[in-house]
Amino acid sequence: MPEFASVLRGFRRAAALTQEALADKAGVSVEAVRTLEGGRRRYPRTTTIEALAAALGLSEAEVAQLTEAAARPKARGANQLPDDLVDFIGRSSQFEDLTGRLTRMPENSRAVVISAIAGMGGVGKTALAVHAAHAVTTAYPDGHFYLDLRGFGAAEPMETLEALGILLRRLGTPANLIPESLAEATARYRSAIAGRKMLLILDNAAGQSQVEALVPGTGDSAVMITSRRLLTGLPGAFHLELEVLPDDDALKLLEATAGKERLASDPDATAAVIRQCGGLPLALRIAGARLAARPDWSVADLRDRLADERSRLDVLADENLSVRATIGLSLNDPAAADREAVALFPLLGLSEGPDVDLFVVSGLADRPEREVEQLLERLVDIHLLEAAEPGRYRLHDLVRVVAQELVEQQLDEGDRFAARLRVLDLYVGTGWRYRSSFGLGQMSGDWLQEEWLSAARDIGEKADVEAWLDAERHNVLAAARRAVTGPIEVRRLVARLLSGVSPGLVGRLRHHDWRDLGLLAVEAERSVGDPFAGAFAPFELGMAYAMLEDFPAAAEQFAASISAPKTAEYPEHRQFCLLNLADCLQKSGRPEDGLEWAREALAMTIEREDERGEPEAHLTLGTIFGRLGRSEEQDEEFRRTADLARASKIESQHHWLLLHIGRSYRETGRPELALTVLAEVAEYNRGRGAELRLAETQIQQAMAELDLGRGEPALDHLLEGLEIAERFENQSLEVLVRQHLGRAYAALGSPERAQVEWTTAIDICARYGLPQAGEVRELLEQVRSSS
Repeated sequence: MPEFASVLRGFRRAAALTQEALADKAGVSVEAVRTLEGGRRRYPRTTTIEALAAALGLSEAEVAQLTEAAARPKARGANQLPDDLVDFIGRSSQFEDLTGRLTRMPENSRAVVISAIAGMGGVGKTALAVHAAHAVTTAYPDGHFYLDLRGFGAAEPMETLEALGILLRRLGTPANLIPESLAEATARYRSAIAGRKMLLILDNAAGQSQVEALVPGTGDSAVMITSRRLLTGLPGAFHLELEVLPDDDALKLLEATAGKERLASDPDATAAVIRQCGGLPLALRIAGARLAARPDWSVADLRDRLADERSRLDVLADENLSVRATIGLSLNDPAAADREAVALFPLLGLSEGPDVDLFVVSGLADRPEREVEQLLERLVDIHLLEAAEPGRYRLHDLVRVVAQELVEQQLDEGDRFAARLRVLDLYVGTGWRYRSSFGLGQMSGDWLQEEWLSAARDIGEKADVEAWLDAERHNVLAAARRAVTGPIEVRRLVARLLSGVSPGLVGRLRHHDWRDLGLLAVEAERSVGDPFAGAFAPFELGMAYAMLEDFPAAAEQFAASISAPKTAEYPEHRQFCLLNLADCLQKSGRPEDGLEWAREALAMTIEREDERGEPEAHLTLGTIFGRLGRSEEQDEEFRRTADLARASKIESQHHWLLLHIGRSYRETGRPELALTVLAEVAEYNRGRGAELRLAETQIQQAMAELDLGRGEPALDHLLEGLEIAERFENQSLEVLVRQHLGRAYAALGSPERAQVEWTTAIDICARYGLPQAGEVRELLEQVRSSS
């Protein structure tokens, strides 16, 4: 029998109608006609067939031909499954898990096969269950039932007794013989299905209590249950949690609805659309249908319409489907146990970053962490949140947009402002408590006010706080960006925030984030007039620029900090500004200018008997002498640096100084001396488990080895550094390591592998918005042009 798609297409062409014209005459959507002709829906409803036949003006014989093509194949038992999707995309491993369990039951087992599929709204739970069911229909010859339990929807969830009545009638029980009590109906249902080999899909379950009585007691039947909840209490069930689609599968799904050639014309815009849809199958299908229905739109047009979060959900909706409505069903008429959690949900729209933290939500809600954690876990249960790690939760981008809409509707501007201010106070207080644990200098100690610490959270030891700040850094930056445009009482918090969290950013080598926060603090300070911030903010920004090797910009900021009035009151701060200014001037090609400032700083350290500052002053002088080609003076200053550092017995400072001595030797053409010093630093960092510092040292070791023409040892250092960067998810460090890995491979005569490393580095830069892409791209182009 010919497929419906080809029959319909033949009749349409014979009638000289376009798909758009046929849709208009039949009163159906253009996407419906395209879906049918594309074979993505094989068995349309009778009403659709009648409307198409009338629009095409078919004869009685032709109507019969169209109807016959739409008929489902006959099955021995009742087949009440929804239509399968011909263009079902992805989920191959989950599909194999499901169908494997449904078709490979253990011999002599009398246990019912139960599969529970959970996930957020629109992620494709029902589509997967139906697709798997269609693939195994022959294994269940006695029938295939589908029942929507209305667990999440506009209507009330279906009562278990009502569901049993429906299933009993489908199994052949007369309506007048269906018991009215739940216990009797359950017993009658299990008796009716016993001895049969049937497949049931219980779709959209509200929870475990709704489905327990619907599972056959024993036998050869199987049940697939879909729900937005994890039904972990079902005995013997196989649990499957669906995530959003990976990019490759998301692209295939978008191609299936919008057309492969159309998307290929603008791959960058296509990638942006996939990101804006967050890999959610429902959103991708609607986005693809939008493009299919609007041939005048380019992919870039769709991307631009989705770019504005305030209107994104309007674009991702048509007459039948809506991302907003689908996600919103999880919030409609919640169960009593979930109502308080659902009431909390809109506040998550005030969180600024890609995930939400327990402490932050506690601040937003102004409620104890213990209470808030229980509510967040309830939101995890209904898949409005994903538990990323203890105390941290991830929102899908489109779920966040729903929360943002709701919080705008439910909280006035004053309440939203107060909630965000509590979070900023939390960041400032926790950051300064952490900074204080290292000991404060006189200037920072005088700046700190006791009330800043009142909102601090007790997160744990230093390492715990550092890990928390690292995970929370995106939210901290987002909060600072908003604060810069706020009233003065909020703007003045930005510089305090910078100084509080900067040790944590430095500890995890998050130098780009440090710089970005520094820029915001300097911008905010222009309109605030806090004398302490006027000195600290440019100093912090200068340090961040220096770590990113933008030395002219760093020198400018250190000069600004030196000229701040408050700096004159604090010799210690002026001293460190001078040293850093001197160092950045020499690295900017102005060593003679730097020499003057370094000598002034050294004189200050000696006068102040500063045991920590004096070795750093000698280090700076030695670095400048090396840049000037005065090797003997360089060696002498570095000897003094090491002697003073050893005498002070501050191990961490000693090895930090040695790292910079090694770097100076390498940069001034003395790689053998550099390797000797760097080996000691690497051994120290390895011994105390300072892995990020070890990776930083290994980059310097590798560069020195490359200077000596030794690619193999350079490769060894970099591969270990890469493993560390990936494990800590430090993308900036990973890009730097891959940049030098490419150089090592090129030195070893493997330009192809070098190109792989550099291409990967560029991709990481694009994905995370990192600025190193230009330098890496130059290396890549040089190799390509020479090969």
